[in-house]
Amino acid sequence: LPGDGVHGAPAPTNVLSRRTTYETGRATFSDESTEEATIGRTTVSTRAARHAAEESARPWYLWPEVLGGAALALALIGFMLWGRPAPGADRGFAVEGVPFPARQVPAGTFTMGSADDEVGRDPDETLHPVTLTRPYVMSQEVTVAQWHAVLETEVAAPAGCAEPTCPVDRVSWYDAAAFANALSEHQGLPPCYALTACTGTPGTGLSCDDASVTSDDGTPGACEGWRLPTEAEWEHAARAGHAGMYAGGDDPDAVAWHPGNAGGHLHPVCSRAPNAWGLCDLSGNAWEWVHDGYGPLGDGAAEDPVGAPDAGRRVRRSGSIHGDTSYVRVANRFAGMPGGRAETVGFRVVRTGR
Repeated sequence: LPGDGVHGAPAPTNVLSRRTTYETGRATFSDESTEEATIGRTTVSTRAARHAAEESARPWYLWPEVLGGAALALALIGFMLWGRPAPGADRGFAVEGVPFPARQVPAGTFTMGSADDEVGRDPDETLHPVTLTRPYVMSQEVTVAQWHAVLETEVAAPAGCAEPTCPVDRVSWYDAAAFANALSEHQGLPPCYALTACTGTPGTGLSCDDASVTSDDGTPGACEGWRLPTEAEWEHAARAGHAGMYAGGDDPDAVAWHPGNAGGHLHPVCSRAPNAWGLCDLSGNAWEWVHDGYGPLGDGAAEDPVGAPDAGRRVRRSGSIHGDTSYVRVANRFAGMPGGRAETVGFRVVRTGR
């Protein structure tokens, strides 16, 4: 169990050069690439053009001006079928030739927390309904190879795992936010986080006084770029419509690397079975930072909740190869200081939208 907390778009091509820069007082990462931002925008335009072509190619009997309200309903059904990726759809991409597997997660309502009789339950896992109004894309656990492709800085070698597909290890919350910002800028997207009064290098020595969200309304869901998932987004994705204790099934040995089967070391990402939406390691392997500060979940219905923005500690989820097997339950919560780096602590990123 980590000791510093408390229990509780297609790959860009023809890139001529890339440099990561850092400015004291604020973490700023810049790309000197010829086509990355343009390619990022072109991807959106291409998708829009393809969708428009599909719209124009539909049979005459689907258009509302021909058949009125009934056709409008059919057109809406067609949009849902053709214009919106299915839950778990492959949304992967690549950076500098390194694959970034990712999956589509739908908006929806789910039950967050755990029942009173769940084995291993903690009091802070209050059971309550949550509605997420925005779909989002979620990556798998960020790997060593992905870190180097995006940031080109050093990061601690994962505990006992030498493969480039092993999850990053011993990263702070600020490191994770800096990575998300760099990935956004690599794709021509605005960064989601403003990191203030920072010194050092992401991955080994980054230290910041604070962080804020750059979206117009100050909420992470309104960001255009990559970010950490909220605690509710993380649990919704982990459950994938399943009400059981673990992400992907009821047998922890099948879906998770945990203290009983991991042999004391981390393992390559997605070397255990995925859940129904194709996401791996949401139970076990490395702990994962999420966006939220740690605080009570509450017991009433919530919509797009973001926990305790002024809390000193940030939430970690998923459990890991250390501690107790009950820690890899989907509902389990943990908290740590955002500047802390503990063994077997990594993260994954999300981006709002379909």
